[in-house]
Amino acid sequence: MMGMRWFGRVCVAMGLLTVALSCPVRAANWEWTEELGWSRSEEPAKPTPAAQYAYAESYESKSEYYDAARQYFLLVRTYPDSPEAGKAMTRLASVLFELENYYHCFKAIEDTIAKYPRSADEAKQQLMELEFLIAEKFMDGAPRSLFSHKNTDEERLSAAIEVYQAIIKNDPFGPNADRAYYGLGRAYNESKQPDKARETLQKLISDMPESRFVPLARYQISLANMQSGGGTGTEAQKQLQKAKTALEQAPDSSKAKGELSGVDDSMTRLEELEAGRMYKNAEFYERLGSAKSVKSAVFTYNEIIRRYPNTKAAAAAQDRVQNIEIPKEGGKLMLPSPKLDVWPFNK
Repeated sequence: MMGMRWFGRVCVAMGLLTVALSCPVRAANWEWTEELGWSRSEEPAKPTPAAQYAYAESYESKSEYYDAARQYFLLVRTYPDSPEAGKAMTRLASVLFELENYYHCFKAIEDTIAKYPRSADEAKQQLMELEFLIAEKFMDGAPRSLFSHKNTDEERLSAAIEVYQAIIKNDPFGPNADRAYYGLGRAYNESKQPDKARETLQKLISDMPESRFVPLARYQISLANMQSGGGTGTEAQKQLQKAKTALEQAPDSSKAKGELSGVDDSMTRLEELEAGRMYKNAEFYERLGSAKSVKSAVFTYNEIIRRYPNTKAAAAAQDRVQNIEIPKEGGKLMLPSPKLDVWPFNK
């Protein structure tokens, strides 16, 4: 009788085990959606990490990136200690990049490096290049968050700085360290932090003097000096022209191609900046109203037209030259009182 009871209990236990193994494992109740980011879900994971990875991969292969992201994330939450979890994190980062969710992509990469160093090391080149692409997206205007209506330049530049800093921390002596230092210096410049820009770019010049980014770094330093009131647009233009010449003569022109493509745009922006500064100076001279100061204004307007003929300031200067009235010697041209928001009062 005892033997029959024991046999019955064994049969029940085996039955329960069979049911358990055949049932899908419940995850930690997280999923990705475009509207909410990571949110709760009752979706079950596959019974093994390998099966879940293959399931996620099947969505990615069909470019169904939202479903792929959900399934990779489900794997990591359900089987965090499995060999597939680290691989899933690297694939999740790539999928998030495809979804243009750049900041979450960056966070996925950093989580991979912190929690799954073996997987991160195996995919190191891919992950570092992905972080460069993310930083450059932010520099080109991509928003930090897809879910906020308050994205600002300050937020996206702060995100770019965070990504460049992470690249330097993760791979300080890698083949693209110079690219990271240059990007960080440029991001500091654009976020109005000239001191940090100079410090970062000077480190690039000192530590990596053979880098193709050195000429561009000198140009960025001249922009930082302008921001601090210690440099001129003319000096920045000289450095930019030197950078262009150096890049054109670079032995590996394919590597320099990306930097060259942005030099002409930088020259245009710099010309607009310097022409605008000169225009404000001319306006100030004109408002002083004396014959001498108005003549100085006319001279400055003409210099804008000569030096920077394709700028907005040149078109405005052309109009002023044609309509300006120079008072007699000793007289004064009466002009409306200016608001104190023009050079040099705008500091």
